[in-house]
Amino acid sequence: MPTFNHSTRTQLAQRLRERFRDASRLEALQIARFFAALTDAQLKALFSLTDAQTTALRTRLDEKVTTLDRIRAAAGE
Repeated sequence: MPTFNHSTRTQLAQRLRERFRDASRLEALQIARFFAALTDAQLKALFSLTDAQTTALRTRLDEKVTTLDRIRAAAGE
């Protein structure tokens, strides 16, 4: 009989954080989209950041999401 492992949103985010470090460029962009959907408070808690670091991370995540959107738009042309 199979057993199921249920993960919380925080546990999933922590695993994605680890995966983000070793991800290929496209995969990193897709993970960045997930992180960009989190609130600043969630990012701050997940990454143990200061307010300034959270702002810098938010800027980088937004840039990555924009890049991913451009790649997807170009692929659809």
